[in-house]
Amino acid sequence: MGQSTNNQQSQGQQQVVPGVTIDVSNIRSTTRFNDLQEDLQKQIADIDKAIQGFISQKNELDAFMPAHGEQLSSIPTDVAFVSRKAAGVEAALASDAVAVNQLRELVKVDADNAKLSFKAVDNLKLPTSYHQAGLWSTRGQQAAGAGGSGDVDGEGSSDLVSFFSRTADEMGETMKKFERNLGEIESHLHGVQGNVLEQLQRVAATPKDGVQGGSDEKIVELAAVLRDFEESILKVAGVVGGAREGVTQLQLGEFLGNGANGAY
Repeated sequence: MGQSTNNQQSQGQQQVVPGVTIDVSNIRSTTRFNDLQEDLQKQIADIDKAIQGFISQKNELDAFMPAHGEQLSSIPTDVAFVSRKAAGVEAALASDAVAVNQLRELVKVDADNAKLSFKAVDNLKLPTSYHQAGLWSTRGQQAAGAGGSGDVDGEGSSDLVSFFSRTADEMGETMKKFERNLGEIESHLHGVQGNVLEQLQRVAATPKDGVQGGSDEKIVELAAVLRDFEESILKVAGVVGGAREGVTQLQLGEFLGNGANGAY
């Protein structure tokens, strides 16, 4: 009987021990994961899950970076291209600003000239006894009072004929400028034509085979581009020629027409 009682007590003690869990303060190097408390097991499982996630992200980045590097390799070229375009736009804006200022001054001068021309025409419509003397010298005096010099624009003591002669000289200078620009365009066009002919002759002299086909196509494309460039230059030359003809018509026709309209 005594032995059976002792066996039952030892069995009860063995049944109680497995239910004990280990906290953080009692962890040893030999402690098993299942022996830890549930909150510690959950924290360790979360940490392991996070580590696995980081490993997966690292693998994705390793697979992504080579292609992404190839995409980034074109950025310096794009930046250089955009920089050149930005510099070109800035230069064009600066040139446009200078041109606008020049046009404003030109419009102002043209407006003053037009006012004086209308006054002169109205003066010529009147009988001789009613003609107003000193019309042009009055303008010179006003300019002298404003600018401190009596020969502003050379109009202090000029008459109507001198005014139109000076205006015709200015238009002649403008025509010469257009002619110089047209000559530069034509000379450049001749150089382009010579280059195209040289390339075409070189292509014609080169033996054609299967290997040469790709370069022949490139040369043909180059010739087409140069022909388009030639056509654009011819268009510009046509615009310059039209401007020259317009200046000629303005010089020879409109002044005469205004004189005819102002006369009785």
